[in-house]
Amino acid sequence: MDFKEVISVHYQPIVKYSKEASSVIDDTWKQVFDVVKLEALAYSNTENTLGRKLQIIEDNNLSFELFKYIFNTILDDFPKIQENFWDDTEISVNISPNDIASIDLTAFMATKLWKNDFDFSKITIEILESELDKKKKWFFLSNLKYLKKNRIKISQDDFWSEFSKQNRYKYLSEKKVLDYLKFDWDTFKYIVEGTWNVFYKEFLEELEQNKDLKLIFEHIENKRMLEKTLKMFPDFDKYFLQWNIISEKKSLKELLKMNKKIIV
Repeated sequence: MDFKEVISVHYQPIVKYSKEASSVIDDTWKQVFDVVKLEALAYSNTENTLGRKLQIIEDNNLSFELFKYIFNTILDDFPKIQENFWDDTEISVNISPNDIASIDLTAFMATKLWKNDFDFSKITIEILESELDKKKKWFFLSNLKYLKKNRIKISQDDFWSEFSKQNRYKYLSEKKVLDYLKFDWDTFKYIVEGTWNVFYKEFLEELEQNKDLKLIFEHIENKRMLEKTLKMFPDFDKYFLQWNIISEKKSLKELLKMNKKIIV
């Protein structure tokens, strides 16, 4: 499959609340956010839905080929993004746990690490929520350590979409390879709306103690939820937001026109 013909790479901004820059303007509280990360995502170039294309890719065992296409696109686009005043911005790319465990990953990454004058500390590998083949657990951890050794950051996507993901978090946290933990909407709504149970509360308190881990909250849908979040997590050094209203996916051309500061 020629990915370039049917899929392009768009970027979704991830923002961080700028407490110092926010102020009261005309009796209205204006909240200022700095774009600090971008998530590289596949975007359909044709009328066929992206979901259908991704299913075809999965059925034909082409998920790793898609990862390579997106990663190569990031390497091509990133100099332009840096020139456009975003030199300190990180970019994340998704990959399945079984693809991480593949020998193809280290072979591919080795060629990129050797041939590119690129700051790979700006790259985050985001582990998708799919299940890992238990037989590949050793290779999974070994390859994550290889990525970390080369300054690439690691994130767990859609945490808590299944209960088993808590076990993966604990495993990766114990092995000291996890940098970011991303909460999906199903978990986040309980936190924001205050309906969490003791288990959720204790778990978040545990996360608070992990000084090396940053949290990303996805799918904040409206300003009311945003305001509740800001009140709940006043120490924003640890938290990031992927807010749909201000963080829609952008093509590279659209992205380069954006201001790094977003005022709401």
